[in-house]
Amino acid sequence: MKLSKYGIVLDRLRQEDIELVRSWRNSPMISQFMEFREQITPEMQKEWFKSVDNIENFYFVVVYQGKKIGLINSSNVQWATVSSEGGIFLWDEAYYETLCRSGLHFACLKPPTTSWEPVNHTLKPSGITKGRRS
Repeated sequence: MKLSKYGIVLDRLRQEDIELVRSWRNSPMISQFMEFREQITPEMQKEWFKSVDNIENFYFVVVYQGKKIGLINSSNVQWATVSSEGGIFLWDEAYYETLCRSGLHFACLKPPTTSWEPVNHTLKPSGITKGRRS
């Protein structure tokens, strides 16, 4: 599954991407902001992927100008209430203060009753800056 909006492509996380995600997720630049901060082994990453590769979890690799630069997710989807938890991290610092980062805020995902589609949301101009919550 691929979604595209504002020049950003969200490509559904696949098995072949999990090692790339793991390597960046383990970097101090990213892991310092995560609840789980221990090193993630390849085996742990495979088990995690098995647990989230389903209809209740939607993880997407963020692709901008043909380059994989981060991960965005909507997880633990509750279809009855149309709610979920979300997260995002960009591992390429070159995109922290760009329109790409802003576009990701506006390309938020909402789970409708039959399929996923990009929708616009009004967000505060704050958000994540240089990997930190503001």
